[in-house]
Amino acid sequence: MSKNDSLNNKALDENNEISSDLSDSETLDSTYSQDENVNSNNGSNNKLLIAISGIVLIVVVVAVAWFAFSDVSNSLQTNSTTAEATTLHFNKNNITFDYLNTWIQANDSQGTFLLLENPDNAALFNLEYDNNENYSLDDLVQAYKFQLESDNFKIVNISDTKVGGIDAKLINASNDNAGATEYVYLVVKNDNLYLFTFYTYSNISNIQNDIDMITRTFKVN
Repeated sequence: MSKNDSLNNKALDENNEISSDLSDSETLDSTYSQDENVNSNNGSNNKLLIAISGIVLIVVVVAVAWFAFSDVSNSLQTNSTTAEATTLHFNKNNITFDYLNTWIQANDSQGTFLLLENPDNAALFNLEYDNNENYSLDDLVQAYKFQLESDNFKIVNISDTKVGGIDAKLINASNDNAGATEYVYLVVKNDNLYLFTFYTYSNISNIQNDIDMITRTFKVN
């Protein structure tokens, strides 16, 4: 077994432990409501942060495992195969979107909902979804922002956007020490939270067209 396979398996084990822990957590109360019961609110806040931190950890662990034992981090040039790229269609669990075949499914995909890698641009795309527990987008953004900052990411900006015509939030974050950029799209639909995370050590503009295609064509039934 190669070092890459070993580290990927370790990442999968950690992902599965996180998913197991999250599935056993109790129903969360409203995180940022102004309730007189301060202790109850603090407990709810902590539970939301635990759930969000689990999702962030999955992305970070998989990204580190992938980049650490591959030559991808040395390929920081613009995608050279774009002219020959073809469009693929993802369709699973009532979720559909289009993406270019320059993105390939990573070995770690069974540990998350979907993980695609773009070797030409040293980039990862991770899609996960879970029950939203009635949180607003603003609540979720604040929790995710807190966790990113705890992981030494600087929030560049937070903006309103659309994903598949659905109201969404976009968090643009960077880690200058690691030379990494992360785009996080948060979408709430049918009582579910959908998280689109694009993570790259390259220039984010190199995959902007790919990001636009995925987020523009996203649909959920």
